[in-house]
Amino acid sequence: MEQREADAGMGGFTVDGRGYRASKRVKRKLEGIPFTAVFCSTSGRALKTAETLTERRNIDITREPDLREINLGAWEGRKFDELEKESPDNFRRFWEEPQEYVPNHGESVEEVQNRGTEVVSRIAEEYPDGDVLIVSHSCILKSIILEYQERPLEGLWEPPHIYPAGLTILDTKTERLIFH
Repeated sequence: MEQREADAGMGGFTVDGRGYRASKRVKRKLEGIPFTAVFCSTSGRALKTAETLTERRNIDITREPDLREINLGAWEGRKFDELEKESPDNFRRFWEEPQEYVPNHGESVEEVQNRGTEVVSRIAEEYPDGDVLIVSHSCILKSIILEYQERPLEGLWEPPHIYPAGLTILDTKTERLIFH
């Protein structure tokens, strides 16, 4: 749990200088890929990242609410250290047994996975022959990957990790994954 000081949830966090530089590195890796469509979460940081990744491309960015980060309800925007002290059992479940995490006015990890898998399936059906860029968040992306790999949600926080401004390529036809 390296992010003990971080804020939890889908809040209105922004892309800092480090995130912007990381986005530029990913942009260089994506050069030459002619995206058929671009989808991103409705969060401001996801939109900013999508805009950075598609600079100088003539392509619209579709904001998709179902690509948003997990809604942690009462935990939203709070420090992980606070949450661990306040609700140690549920905090432990979130990180060690995410399938057992019980949200307080938020979403379960299973609900996030269902939402994410549905939207990726819709996008894959709509764009069966092109490359589609999806800009989203670690919890939902990892849960989608686990579903495609037919692996249990217990592996949500296990390696390989989804890092901020990281690049994960999922071929929905072959279920092949590439992490950068």
